[in-house]
Order: sequence, then C-alpha cells, then structure tokens
Amino acid sequence: MIFLNCSNTQGVKNQEENNAVDKLQKMALEYTPINSGKPSQLPEIDSEQKKYIINAVSIDKNASEQYITLIILKLYRSHLECCNQAYEIRKTNIIDKEEQPLLYQFIILSNIIDVNEIKEFLPSSIGYDFVMEKPSLRKYKAIDNEMNTINRILKRIKKGDL
Repeated sequence: MIFLNCSNTQGVKNQEENNAVDKLQKMALEYTPINSGKPSQLPEIDSEQKKYIINAVSIDKNASEQYITLIILKLYRSHLECCNQAYEIRKTNIIDKEEQPLLYQFIILSNIIDVNEIKEFLPSSIGYDFVMEKPSLRKYKAIDNEMNTINRILKRIKKGDL
C-alpha cells in the first residue's frame, strides 16, 4: 500500500506559491528598460512568467501591487530619460491579459481604470499617477527611489533643461 503525505504535498504547493512572489519581486528589481532608438516597452512575458505573476497576485496582492507598480514606474522613467514624455504602454488599444499580463494585473490591482474600458491613450505615467493617489506605496524603498528619480527628471524637463 502507498500512502501519500498530504501535508508534504501542501508544503510543496506553499513553497511554489512563495516562489511566485519571490520571482515577481526579482523580475521587478532586475527589470531595466532599454531605450534603443525608440521608447522601451514592458518586458516580454513567457508562459511560465505569466503563471507566476497570476499566482503571486492571488497569494499576496500587496506585494504584487508593489512589484508590478515598480516595473511600470521604471518604464515611465525610461521614457522620460529617453524622450522627455510618457508613451503608450499598451501594444493594442485593449488591455489583453494574455499579451500583457503585467499591465492587465496592474490595472486590476490598482483599479485606476476599468480593464474593459477602451482608452484612446494609456500613458506609461499611469504607475506614477497611481503612486500619487496611493502614497503608502512609497513605503517600499524601491518605489520611493523611482518616484524621487522621476520627480527630479520632471523638474528638469519643466525647467527646460533637456
């Protein structure tokens, strides 16, 4: 007779779930937008990454909100550094959860717009605007650092020091 240790199975599942949040954190901290003659885009997400993004959001909404917001902020900063303005963040005029899972999850978590609403323009500054509406996110040091950097760039742009 074979007995399955259900508590061990649960332990493996909990470990996988914790890994999902850790992987999302790692993705956020390591994401570095590259401006190669044109504005950067959100990172391409493979099927494994989609899975852990969804798992991370279901496990820990607060941490996921921080990490995904950080990625969006980094993209906005790169647009400001490159071109002194925000750019369209979507690939199409809809927010497709399969094609752009980071953006889709950000919209769901932030509730900044209706995910089904078709907007003419969705700027990369959406993460910045969200943090301005929810300043408690600045308790996360990486977000606070990005916001400070963005504010310095915006001040420089406003002064015309391009």
